[in-house]
Amino acid sequence: MGRCVRHAGDYAAIFLVDGRFARHADAAKNKSMVSKWMRNLVAVFSDARESAGVLREFFDKLTTNPPGGGKMDVDESTPETKD
Repeated sequence: MGRCVRHAGDYAAIFLVDGRFARHADAAKNKSMVSKWMRNLVAVFSDARESAGVLREFFDKLTTNPPGGGKMDVDESTPETKD
């Protein structure tokens, strides 16, 4: 997971699509195995639409305030989630 983020100007969204991090009896133990800086950022979503909305907000924030203060070029051709 750490290869996406190598320096302060990098960013990433990582999806752990695995019930062991959410509803498994050992969810807390499994989450504790994630890097310390990421643990409080692990979120559990009830469905894919909810996660897609949070992902859009994440990239919208980065577009207006990117790491390192530079302006980002955003590819608007990225396909949207379909029903």
